[in-house]
Amino acid sequence: MQYLETKLNGINRRIAEANEIVKKRHRSVQRAERNLEHAQNEAYSLFCERDSILIESWGNKPNWPSIFDSDDNETHVMREYKLAWIEQAGLNLNGGYNINTKQRGFAISFSSNSPTELQQKIQLVKFTLEYLKSDERDEKVMSVFNLGSEDCAWSFFSNRSTGKFGLAKERWGHRVSQTDFDSLHDCLNHIQSLSDTDIIPENTHLSMPAMKGETQS
Repeated sequence: MQYLETKLNGINRRIAEANEIVKKRHRSVQRAERNLEHAQNEAYSLFCERDSILIESWGNKPNWPSIFDSDDNETHVMREYKLAWIEQAGLNLNGGYNINTKQRGFAISFSSNSPTELQQKIQLVKFTLEYLKSDERDEKVMSVFNLGSEDCAWSFFSNRSTGKFGLAKERWGHRVSQTDFDSLHDCLNHIQSLSDTDIIPENTHLSMPAMKGETQS
């Protein structure tokens, strides 16, 4: 019996020693984590400073190629710069990311059957296509919203190889059908005709932001 007690006391002592080592290692980990967080914050501050200098070097003209690109690691300084110009230009984001082109996803949406809105969207899409990169199909693609409640997704595309424009229906990431058009006007006119819009009197003038003179490659 005394032998077992001695053995138990020995084990308990070793457990206490092991617990002390665990506590010391835990404190070391906590210090290392604090040091790591401090280093990461320092690095992030430097990235923000670099982006601020870079943006300042671009002046008052937007750097559209950079604005269209997306980077998960970009700082809030660069993100705010990009989103501000996107909003000012009247471009619509789809909330996604194109893994093939490494760019933000853009969208088309009609809110009326107004010919003025059609002309506005034609200009916006032309501008967007200038900076979108082609995917593996040699297409530049934008999402299309407001086409009803069908159980599918809709995409507008411009095919560089064929010169065609089109509206594609997709399910679960796969294209199930498409309608091709020879001109951008005809394609967007078709999309507008399918859109879930109200008839809005054309009593206001929809103007396009001046973007052409502001481009910078």
